[in-house]
Amino acid sequence: MLFSEQKNFDKYVSFSKGDTPGDKSYSSEDLEMDLQNISNTIKLLNEAINLWYDVYQNKKIVAEFSDGEIQEFRIKEGELAHLFGLIWSSLKNNDQLKKMGIVIPDRELNPDEKYEILLKITELYDSGNLLQYEEERLKKLFNESYIYKVATIDQSFSYDKRNKSLLPYPKINARTKAFIDYRPLDRLSLLLDFKQGVKIIKNDSSDIKNTILLSKNNLSDKFNWTGIVSTFDFDKKNNYMRSLLINSPDEYEKYMKKLSEIDENGNHLAKASITTKIVLDSSMPSTGTSSGGVNQLSSNIRIFTEEEQLSFIYDVLSNFNNINLKDIIDYYHNLINKYGKRK
Repeated sequence: MLFSEQKNFDKYVSFSKGDTPGDKSYSSEDLEMDLQNISNTIKLLNEAINLWYDVYQNKKIVAEFSDGEIQEFRIKEGELAHLFGLIWSSLKNNDQLKKMGIVIPDRELNPDEKYEILLKITELYDSGNLLQYEEERLKKLFNESYIYKVATIDQSFSYDKRNKSLLPYPKINARTKAFIDYRPLDRLSLLLDFKQGVKIIKNDSSDIKNTILLSKNNLSDKFNWTGIVSTFDFDKKNNYMRSLLINSPDEYEKYMKKLSEIDENGNHLAKASITTKIVLDSSMPSTGTSSGGVNQLSSNIRIFTEEEQLSFIYDVLSNFNNINLKDIIDYYHNLINKYGKRK
């Protein structure tokens, strides 16, 4: 999601030398990334990796929903780089990373290799090489001999490659905070189950089916919903996690518009429900106390109370009134009747 101290995160600033337009153009988010913020961002990345290792590694999130559906989600090590704001194609083509000893093969990497490269990036910080490179880059960027003029621009921007940051720190900052803040056992989620072939991400194909879990966060007053996209690829018979949303107001508005759309038959593209029970499950190797070496099942279970569900549904209805929430409204009325009778 968004880091709350960032106010104009959807704007970009263009730099020029004196009165002559230059070839430099930088994101305003990058300009806020001084050396201390870069350091804090890499610490967040390391914290997010450790959180995954301690909480989610080899575990599945089993969620039960208000419509009776049960879905399973896994956060795999091969998906972490993308979840934390890193793009493999950019990392592969990063000459500076290669100079620092991180050479990524030009082929499909297996999950273990992706995880190891992520750890190597954090090791660059521990060695001091990352901060040394960024300190020198920032000195060149804000050299006193340049008289810069600042102006907002509406269209896409391009970096001056000579002064490009080593990593996309604003995106890493936002997405790692979202991952750290995501606590499925503590918070209810709104599930949006899209039909196969509905494109919520630009490069989706007709073989893709997306499910989005949205939960409240404490990261931003304005965009206070964190979303995780779970995608099933019918062609490859593979389920994987793709993204933490939302990174900008523009993305949020497009996302909301997609949720309100209907197909040619007048049916909404997404079915909505809420979580009623979450199980964080893992099969742990036997400690030797069980006969025959049979695996033992370890689980964390959270059943949300009627009061919690009613409060969450109120938030949902207040924030997502432009999408099809008929099933949730029906469930809400039944829950009120049920809860009223018990009282």
